[in-house]
Amino acid sequence: MGDYNDSEALAQIDCFLFLITQQHFASLNNYLREKTFGRTNMYLTPHHACVVFRSYPLPEEFIKTVICPWVTKWNEQYRGGVVEQPSITWSDVAMTVTIFLTEEEKRGF
Repeated sequence: MGDYNDSEALAQIDCFLFLITQQHFASLNNYLREKTFGRTNMYLTPHHACVVFRSYPLPEEFIKTVICPWVTKWNEQYRGGVVEQPSITWSDVAMTVTIFLTEEEKRGF
């Protein structure tokens, strides 16, 4: 079956199940995919400590004026503001949004 292996399949299943059980992350995923024209990938770090969204590079001004404010508002609305703010970084290679999961979010799926 080509270069596709079992660990990649399991990772995709994990992401699928995560988005089903954590609907607020599904809305974030949809938003980022819309703003990047579908060029955003999501993955969970080992032991589900973080969810990471990575996309092709975007203009810095767009990230600062469009992406950052929306992600901050999303975090406050769905995660209550008592959790750590998502980290949004960018370079010439990619934009990365990293979100540390709460214990409740980890247990929820």
